[in-house]
Amino acid sequence: MKSLVTAVVFAAASLASGAAKADQAALVVCIEKFKSVGLSADLAYGECKKSSLGDCIKGLVGTSFVARSVEKKPQGYLIDLGNSDSRWLEGGGWRELGCQPYADGPKRRQQTITAWGFDSVNQWFRQGICQNESVQLKQAYTPEDAKLACEIQELGVSKKSD
Repeated sequence: MKSLVTAVVFAAASLASGAAKADQAALVVCIEKFKSVGLSADLAYGECKKSSLGDCIKGLVGTSFVARSVEKKPQGYLIDLGNSDSRWLEGGGWRELGCQPYADGPKRRQQTITAWGFDSVNQWFRQGICQNESVQLKQAYTPEDAKLACEIQELGVSKKSD
């Protein structure tokens, strides 16, 4: 029976194209492994999904954060850096990426007055308009960012471009 399952999984993996199909085949193999030691299919599935999610998170942590388009605009793609304002960029940071800061989106300003009386204002933008659908930042994925990105990928959640 075990060799039959392995043969079916191998055949499915051989016929499958793309990473998603390979992931599905690996999931089936993992479930069968857990079932062979007496775990129910539901528990085996849960364990295999946890393992898959953990591998995804480990693979992303420490790599450069990639921000993706949330909407297609006439001028380009609207890229959103998320809620963590420590990731937001000043105008020059957006321009270094080949983008323009999106002034109509969320932003924060900080005014600083020095001991010599000089006044400076810095402004950080959460969103930018870019010609590409994604941008890679110099900042790395945190464990929390990686977990969220992997969960979104696992659920197959993405916004289609117009």
